[in-house]
Amino acid sequence: APLVSIVIPAYNHGRYLAEAVNSVLAQDHSPLELIVLDDGSTDDTPAVLARLEGNFIRERHANMGQARTLQKGWAIAKGNILGYLSADDILAPGAVSAAVAALQAAPDAVATYCDYHLLDPQSRPVRQVKAPEYDYRAMFVDVVCPPGPGAFFRRDAYEATGPWNADLRQMPDYDFWLRLGLRGHFVHIEQQLAGFR
Repeated sequence: APLVSIVIPAYNHGRYLAEAVNSVLAQDHSPLELIVLDDGSTDDTPAVLARLEGNFIRERHANMGQARTLQKGWAIAKGNILGYLSADDILAPGAVSAAVAALQAAPDAVATYCDYHLLDPQSRPVRQVKAPEYDYRAMFVDVVCPPGPGAFFRRDAYEATGPWNADLRQMPDYDFWLRLGLRGHFVHIEQQLAGFR
């Protein structure tokens, strides 16, 4: 089975960080690498991170923003399949296994994304979100960005595409998906496999 590496960039989400980390550690896919990077948080994130149990990489650095923190995490990562999770989001059980299976079934695909639940501040599902079907033209022309929480992509495609652009203050993820989409198509997994706050 391929090694999957997930990066959690954490900035002032101490309230939800344990839930995010535990949702990754509870995944049934193996091998799995989790990298949690505290981006200079000023809340209780460092204390929460210190208390968390489990075998994962954890580091703290001076604040440099989400894009640069993800760049650092993916540079550390050893996996052939990469992903990220916001510190206030969660993965549902089986999310990683489903992504790996989808990529293995579609060798020409460069990424997967799933449907997800919208969560309230108490982590209760508010509604189900069905992601749109992948259509590069719609993503480019109509700014329809299908990937949300629970997206994964191949490392070789990431390295060919380049990381998130830290110069973009808004939507660096959208820019990344546009560039990644030039490398191949994305597979839509029609299951609620993540939670988005």
